[in-house]
Amino acid sequence: MDGVKRLSGTLGRDVRYLVGFFRARPLSVVGLVLVLIFVSLMVFGRSLAPYDPEKASSDFLFPPGPKHWMGTDRAGLDVFSRILVAPQVDLTIGLSAAALAVLIGTPLGVISGYMHNWYGSTIARVFDVLQCLPPFVVAMCLVAFAGQSVSNVIIVIALLNSPLFVRLVRSKVHSVQERKFVEAAACLGNSKWRIMFRHLLPNSLEPVLIQFPVNAGWAILLTSGLSFVGAGVRPPTPEWGAMIAVGAPLLVTGQWWVAMFPGIAVGLCVLGLALSANALEILLDPTRR
Repeated sequence: MDGVKRLSGTLGRDVRYLVGFFRARPLSVVGLVLVLIFVSLMVFGRSLAPYDPEKASSDFLFPPGPKHWMGTDRAGLDVFSRILVAPQVDLTIGLSAAALAVLIGTPLGVISGYMHNWYGSTIARVFDVLQCLPPFVVAMCLVAFAGQSVSNVIIVIALLNSPLFVRLVRSKVHSVQERKFVEAAACLGNSKWRIMFRHLLPNSLEPVLIQFPVNAGWAILLTSGLSFVGAGVRPPTPEWGAMIAVGAPLLVTGQWWVAMFPGIAVGLCVLGLALSANALEILLDPTRR
């Protein structure tokens, strides 16, 4: 009974702290709400769309109105329906690419940070070189070579993102390995691999957690850029960058809605992820609470 009371008291304090935290930081609330909206659209967007997002009609370039809230494009596709369904592609690619980059970069960052030998240095130097390459050009070439599919876009973006996590974890390991508990683990006879993945890795995840939503937003921007130049997701799949590419030539003739609404959607999604990352950074740093 006492344990239950202590647990409920701890949970109550945490809830009160979170309520006070978000009350004092309205931008964090905005970021959280935006992320929740786009995650909900990723799951339920297709069922909420009033029209088939991939079925053309004879309503060519209708302006926003009661029938088509955000107008239609030159193929008669409903812009609002496609914006609702696009998170299934964009957000899936962004979150999956960021998660895969974490899975690649985090263990390699721990190894390169703790192993002071030739393969630890080799890992660091290889990923330093990869980070120097222009990401958009490399991504465009790799996707064109491997094929324009969602899985290939995820893999390519993850490979380009992984050097960042290698460097973040490597620098964190350099500071954590000087602490007494790491020396104690070595004195007790733990192997280097056990020290790395049992003691160093759990204590080096803070920068990874903070960077994850930012990296997911960057992946969404890169996906949109690839689709804009025709090297990303194949049409007629609903994707924000491809929608902007369709609408960009129409801006000069006055059909602004085809490109503007998907552009706003991209901006709001990336903004929500960035604000969420800022809130997470403050929550994980006790000196800034």
